[in-house]
Amino acid sequence: MLSFITKQCRVGLVFATLLVVIGFALLRPVTFKLTSSQDYQGYLVQVVDKGGNTIESHVVDSTLELTSHQVLRWMIEGTTLNVVHPLVRAQTIILTPSILLKGMNNLNLSCWCADKTYPVQQDLLVVYAHFATLKTDYIPFVDVAIRTKSVEGHSKALYMMTAIASAREGKARRLSKVEARKMRAEIGEIIAQLYIN
Repeated sequence: MLSFITKQCRVGLVFATLLVVIGFALLRPVTFKLTSSQDYQGYLVQVVDKGGNTIESHVVDSTLELTSHQVLRWMIEGTTLNVVHPLVRAQTIILTPSILLKGMNNLNLSCWCADKTYPVQQDLLVVYAHFATLKTDYIPFVDVAIRTKSVEGHSKALYMMTAIASAREGKARRLSKVEARKMRAEIGEIIAQLYIN
């Protein structure tokens, strides 16, 4: 009988500890620290639901702070966070319980770094998709002053992305010369749109 009561106390203690940890996790904010190999600013973080619709957008320099209740709700709903920046490869963050429990989450983003990797070529379709995302998601939602600041001092890397975009790599090999030329021209137009209102 005594051992049964002891086991119940232990189970109750474990359960109470678990509730305290979950309660603590729900009281503090969830922070995402965005870092890359370069010191960039002006990240667009979109909250995207299962259907691909953007629920919220946040423009941040390097730190995004959300309430734990929001993150928990989005995690249950299957919502993701998309990070978009002109010089960083787009990244999707899947919300998991570990993100909620950690509180402070460091996200290392992959930079295109075209000025450093040249002459290594990238698939033109991949580079074009990046700029198409900038045109539809980044440019309409981020103010021109922030867009300009986000690429300030890195314009060479931005323009070198057109130089590394090759129609001889990956799936872009199937493109005709006319299609490839048209895509490169559109990339140039999108780069210009980053600087104008």
